Formats: sequence, structure tokens, C-alpha cells
Amino acid sequence: MADLQMVQGAPTLALTAQLLRRLLQKNKGRASLNLQNFLLTANEEEITIPRDVVYAAANEYISRNLGISSIDLQFSVTVTDVNGETATGTLKLSLTLEPPTLTLKSKDNFSIHKGQSIDLSVTADYCPLVATAFDSGVLIQWTASCADDSRTADQLLSLSSDQTTATVRPYTLTPGYKYIVSVTFRYSANASLSDTKSFTINVGTDQVKIRFQFAPYPEATS
Repeated sequence: MADLQMVQGAPTLALTAQLLRRLLQKNKGRASLNLQNFLLTANEEEITIPRDVVYAAANEYISRNLGISSIDLQFSVTVTDVNGETATGTLKLSLTLEPPTLTLKSKDNFSIHKGQSIDLSVTADYCPLVATAFDSGVLIQWTASCADDSRTADQLLSLSSDQTTATVRPYTLTPGYKYIVSVTFRYSANASLSDTKSFTINVGTDQVKIRFQFAPYPEATS
């Protein structure tokens, strides 16, 4: 059996069998091995599994087990030399699917007038392993609420192509009202893994200026 080690972020199989030492002594230099169409490299007493192999296996695991939050993988490697001698190692790897995260790129509190345009913006970060050839694996949803305005986010906001920025156009919001806009970012197969950010928008009331001009009191004539 093999022990789990990490070398520059890549999982490795530390094959401690004396047989593997002999194989490497006989075959100097780096050796390329094949495991289910993936190339591995052997150097000294370690065989390194490339990151893209782990990512591909994790992606396949997720696609077959939608909604999971942990990933359990097992890799087995058998090395055979020209004389037919073999050494085998097994690596079990457990990964946790981290929740997606949102980071604010704009302010989260605004005081505006009705003719002003503002952008509500976030940066979305997530595990790329949830993506498949047919689905990005993530969903972004914007909502808007106001105690005195029943319009929805679709009516109040204009979204960017990647849905990470919502724009409020001039003369869209009602003066004197307070709006709460929220954005939720989650994995499409697991709604429990999500993150939410909220924005507050206070719209100032219209100001009316009234100017009074008084004519001088007429002087009395005799």
C-alpha cells in the first residue's frame, strides 16, 4: 500500500516497495506510464498523478453524483518492468466541494436621485469542477424588493452578460423609496452551497424651489 503525499500541489503515490526501487535503478531517468489514457511520471521513488487527472476524475464523480458536497476518489498504479516484475500502489483522496463565493466590487449602500445611474457589481468565484460540457454548474439570481414598489428585479435592473453586474437606469426608481437588491450565487445541483450579497438604495425625494419676489410697497401720494 502507498502513503499519501503532496508534491507541489499534486497527489503522489509513494511506493515504498523495494521492487520499485530496483525498477527505477534499472531504468534511469523519468519514466512515462499510462493509466486509463492519462500519463504519469515516475522519478526516484515517487509516481506523480497530474492535477488534470485528479480534476477530470473529480468532475466525472460530480457529474455522476449531482448535489454532493464531498468527493471520494481512488487511484491505483501498477508498475511493470521489462522482466515482468511489478509494484502496486493505491491512493485514496477525499476532497470537499467549497461553497461558491461573492465579493463586492461596488459599494453596497447608495443614496441617489431619480436621474442617476448606478452599477451593483460582484466577483463570483467557484470550483470549476462542477462545470460540464452542457452546463456551467452555477446559477446567479438577482432579486429586488421595496415596501412601496411591487416591480421585480427584471423590471428594475439591467444585467451584464455574465450576470455579475446589475445596472439601475436613470428614472427607474421612485423618489422617496428604499430598495433592497440581493444577488445569490449557488451550484445548480446543490442549492445549500451558496453565497448572497445585498445592496441598499435610497432614492432622494424631488426638491422644489420656490422663489418669492416682493414688490416694494407703493409710497402714498398727496
